[in-house]
Parts: sequence; C-alpha cells; structure tokens
Amino acid sequence: MTRQAIAGQVGTVSTALGQSYVSYHPLLATVTGNVKAALFLSHAISWSRYVHKSQPDRDGWFWLRTADWQEGAGLSGREQTTARIILKGMGIMEEKRIGVPAKIWYRLNLDKLGHRVAELTGRQFEGWNWDRAAMLHLLGQPIPCHRILIKVAEGVVGGLILSYLFRATRRDLSDGGDGEWMHIPVGHTRELLGITPKQQRRARECLRQAGLVEEAFERAVQPKLLTRLNLGQLGLECAKKANEIHLSRCVWWPYSLRSPDPHHALRTNGMPAWASPPFGAMPTQRHAHERAA
Repeated sequence: MTRQAIAGQVGTVSTALGQSYVSYHPLLATVTGNVKAALFLSHAISWSRYVHKSQPDRDGWFWLRTADWQEGAGLSGREQTTARIILKGMGIMEEKRIGVPAKIWYRLNLDKLGHRVAELTGRQFEGWNWDRAAMLHLLGQPIPCHRILIKVAEGVVGGLILSYLFRATRRDLSDGGDGEWMHIPVGHTRELLGITPKQQRRARECLRQAGLVEEAFERAVQPKLLTRLNLGQLGLECAKKANEIHLSRCVWWPYSLRSPDPHHALRTNGMPAWASPPFGAMPTQRHAHERAA
C-alpha cells in the first residue's frame, strides 16, 4: 500500500475519532497500582479542574452516574466499583449521596494525591495548583485515550494500546515514515502506558483476533516483534461505533442545542479535558425535582 493511501486511511480514522478522548495520566497507574483506577482518577481530575474553574462554591464536589463514567471513561460498572474502592482506600477520593433519588457525589483529596505522587517520583509538591505547567510537572504529559477506541477494543487496556499505536502511526507519517511496521517493546509500553506485560499480551491477542492489528517478527540476530495497525478494519470499526453513539444520542437525548438540559451540550461535544468540561454529566445545576426536594 502506498504512503498516500495509508495517510488517507489515517485521516478516515481521525475523522471518526473526533476530539472525544480521556486525558490519561500513566503515572497514576503506578500511584494506584491499577490502570483502570488510574483512568478513573484521570477523568475525575478533569472534572475537578472543571468544577474548580467554573463553580468554586462547590468546593470540588461533582456528581456522575454509572452510565456517565462508562461513557466518559469507558469503564464498566464493575471496573468503576473496583476503582472507587482503591481510591477511597488510599484516601484520595471522597463520596457522598445527595438527593432523591440519591446521586453519588465525588471529591478528590488533591493534596493527598499530590503528596503520593511526590513521594513516588521525588518531585517537589507544595500544594495543588491547576496551572497547566504545574500539572505537567507533577503528573507528566497526559496521553489521549480515545473513547471510541475503548469501545472498538471492548476494553480500557486495548483502547489504550490502540490509541498509542494510532498516535505512533500518525507521528511516523508526519516524520516522513511509511506508517506501517513499528517496533514497540513491551517494557516501553509498560513504562509509557502503565500496562503490565500480562495485560498487554491479553489485549494484543484480542486485537489480533479482531483483525485490528498485525504482528510479525523481524528476522535478525535478535528478532524484534513488529506491529502495525490494520487501518482499513480500524476505520470501519470506528465509523460503526461513532454511528452507534450518534444514533443512541438521537434516541435518548432528543434535545435541541438550545435545550436547558445540562447534560445535552456535553453529551454532544466530547471536548478535550484541558480546554473544556469533561465528557459525561455536567454538574451545573440540579434537576427540578431535586431543587424542589
């Protein structure tokens, strides 16, 4: 396949993915000891930042339903429960139930999180700061984990791997490469994404069986495992998932863009976490029956 054809397929996938992704901090996988708890925490940090900027009177509290976490972070109900147990056990997250019917509200203990990170990395921490440069210094560069790729891979680990491979393919093309075979050592992926070798093997096997990636060994004195994305199949799967998401929103949230419903505007715009509200329910106001109660 020509480089131009590959670039065209990359463009097709990019269009299907849009700007809907989770800003995932791999360092948090080391802090929590669990990649899914790290993704949950990354999404919660995005929400905390949004609430701090837009509604400081909430003192960091925000609410999300199970379905909102699943749509926003790609985590199943069971995965969310495990992540919450880990984070609450570490004293990093608080919860409370408010309203009738009750909703779970969340708040991060950001100072405790900051001290945990500082102890692990040796970086200086003098108090939580939402400044972008301070965030990057403490948590490192976040990696975009595309929500559609989590759905395509049918799991967080596979979604992280696909997101990384797609980003590497696009970068290779922009650097003048052919965008095909890449050597990505298991140790490098573990360090970069916080995924254990066992998790990688399982996820890569599922991706191979789904026809989303191909692997081959390079014949050399020290054979290397090479990987490439099946961009044609990936483009089809991404387009299918994007269409399913669009249809589900048309069925369940048939509001106009001017609707006062606080959830709608955010559900139709999967915006980057640093620039705008995170994906999920927008805790800007309570529903009428909650206010009445």
